Amino acid sequence: MIRLEAVRLVNWYHFADETLRLGGSCLFLGDNGSGKSTILDALQWALVADQQQARFNKAANEHSRRNLYGYVRWKLGSEDETRPGQVRFGRGACASYVLLQFTDERDPAGDFTCGIAMEATEADSSVSRVHVVLPRTRVGDVPAVAPGDLVRPLREFRTAVREIPQARLFPDAGTYRDEIRHRLGALPEAFHRLLVKALDFKPMGQVRDFVFNYLLDARPVDTAALQANLEHYKQLEAQAREAEHRLTRLDGVCAQGERIAQERRTAESHRYLAMQADVELCSERIRAVDARIGNVEADQAERRSELSRVDGQFEFLGRERDRLTGLLLATPGFQQIQALETDLERTRRDIEDASAAETRARQVLGTQHAALDRLLSQEARDLRRTRPDLLFSERRRANFSVSLG
Repeated sequence: MIRLEAVRLVNWYHFADETLRLGGSCLFLGDNGSGKSTILDALQWALVADQQQARFNKAANEHSRRNLYGYVRWKLGSEDETRPGQVRFGRGACASYVLLQFTDERDPAGDFTCGIAMEATEADSSVSRVHVVLPRTRVGDVPAVAPGDLVRPLREFRTAVREIPQARLFPDAGTYRDEIRHRLGALPEAFHRLLVKALDFKPMGQVRDFVFNYLLDARPVDTAALQANLEHYKQLEAQAREAEHRLTRLDGVCAQGERIAQERRTAESHRYLAMQADVELCSERIRAVDARIGNVEADQAERRSELSRVDGQFEFLGRERDRLTGLLLATPGFQQIQALETDLERTRRDIEDASAAETRARQVLGTQHAALDRLLSQEARDLRRTRPDLLFSERRRANFSVSLG
């Protein structure tokens, strides 16, 4: 009979390097979060080695979100995506080991250790792994930890394992699972599936639950199309949200446009009323101007009539003037009046000539009177007595003396 003897966990969740001895029947006791489901998940992972079949933390939480990357790097925070919390990791890039030691009670040569070595980085959530089977080797002898308590990376682990006799490394999970089933007693392929279901500790109240949840095989579902539809649906949701956002903004724009249109209609109405008032005022002014034009035209017509009448009178008066002028010219008195006017005009000219002559005579008289006053002055007398020869000749002096005497 082959029995699980020990489990060694190195950098598996919060286990740094722990070895659990499982002799005979084993009972796990502990508080919530102490690591009971973590140990069971390690057993499941080491024996199933398929992430599509493994269901982590299934015994404690049917809707758990634990995964291999979180176990290796020690994920801290919420495990349920419906209750998100801050997610941190207790370790950075590191290597992790889950090792199981089996003992064959009938044949010690059948003892072996199997397990999976893993390595995760901080760059992405992928986990590199290698599967190992070590015949006649205890878990404590597996070179997972280097001197100085340093966990070996996968590259160094491969090199160290190749130095162990009969050690086998399996790069893929299929050949590793075949080797495990062969060493455990030629188990069927359904062993791995049933092991996962056996870790589900939900009570089964009906035979139907036992048949559907334990006996029947789960049919693989091609999720590629569903994933594509989900991504397309998410894109459509994003587009719908964006469209709703745009529609909301468009509603605001439409409301603003409607308000502007209403204000434009109000402005147009006010403008129409103002223009209508201007039209009415202009019409009133036109009517007033038309009335004034009518009055002016009537007055003009009256003035034309008056002008015609005045023109008639003017022509009549002109004819009368010509007739009277002819009669006047034919009258002897008029001829005498014209002769008198001619004589009068000539007399006026004679009077004007006489006035001019009188003016000139008066001017000459004035000049002579001024000269006489100068000659009769005392200075002129003294000068004549002292120098009579300066002014007159002998004859003229005698005449002048006589005239003065």
